[in-house]
Amino acid sequence: MNEYLKQYIELQKQFCETEGDPDSVRALYAFKEKLEQSEDKQAKEVLLGLIQKFQLCPE
Repeated sequence: MNEYLKQYIELQKQFCETEGDPDSVRALYAFKEKLEQSEDKQAKEVLLGLIQKFQLCPE
């Protein structure tokens, strides 16, 4: 399992455990921005999953 996927799973777990509190939402959006800046193929794959899961619109 790659580092991006591990971080995504942890952030998703925090989001669910806190029932989507503002801090967990901000953390997910910050992670999305980090993934968007990366050229790594694995980062882009995790980004796609994140967008699909939370229906985030890329900016």
